[in-house]
Amino acid sequence: MHRYIVYLLAILMFPICLWLATIWPAWYWGVGLTAAMVALGTWDLLQKRSTLRRNYPVMAHFRYGLESIGPEIRQYFVQSDLEDVPFSRQQRALIYQRAKNEMDTVPFGCFTRATWQLVGGLNESLLGNEDYEFNYRVRRAGLAVRLDPMMHSTYVARASLGALALQYFRYGWCKMQMLRQHPASLRWRQTLPVAFVAGLLLLAVTALFVRPAATLLALVLLAYIGTLATAAFLICAREGGWHRFGAIVTAFATIQLCWGAGALTFLATSGHWPDRRFLFGQRAAL
Repeated sequence: MHRYIVYLLAILMFPICLWLATIWPAWYWGVGLTAAMVALGTWDLLQKRSTLRRNYPVMAHFRYGLESIGPEIRQYFVQSDLEDVPFSRQQRALIYQRAKNEMDTVPFGCFTRATWQLVGGLNESLLGNEDYEFNYRVRRAGLAVRLDPMMHSTYVARASLGALALQYFRYGWCKMQMLRQHPASLRWRQTLPVAFVAGLLLLAVTALFVRPAATLLALVLLAYIGTLATAAFLICAREGGWHRFGAIVTAFATIQLCWGAGALTFLATSGHWPDRRFLFGQRAAL
């Protein structure tokens, strides 16, 4: 029964939120949220492509969301992708991807000259996300993108919080630029930070006129900070270095919020703002 707890709670909360909305109109956000969760859970139960989603309706999507930000977490704070426990993350990912015969992209990919010529090389009109866009065209051409766990690479992270914020703002901005050319490449997980930042902005504006919105905004922020603090606590408990606790929470929030803000900025300005020389330096002039 615990597998369906989130789905059942959504079903239970839907009529409650509907009743509350008749008294306080601000509760219509709850009606929309619970209705979406009920619809999602029902779809999970009926679909036959994923056993995980069928056995854990709604809950499975939280697992996918955490898995999607796994590279960022490991990149800055956790273990190497090559650390064996007993199999490394790269080896396990390779098994999963070969079993499903699918893979979106790889960092620092290596391709044969024939593949490069067939697909057409990098799209030089993009200022970022070129590797993902190239891998998308490789897969669209009927080829496979594979991860070899025997290959090693060294990544040097940004040295300051400001540089990290600009990096992920640029990532979100460039993702939207790429999606404008290839909308079919969109993955649902890429909508989460955009929707979250947009929701925060909407609540902040609504809170100026509707008092319950201010309460809801505070609750959402507290829940978000609590989630980040829990993740940071688990990392520090496992890896040590409790002096990093505040930095981990801040870095997680910076990565997620700046990515969403960058994507929203591109959507709101159609890519005309901010100044590209400021975001990308000399590359924007090439």
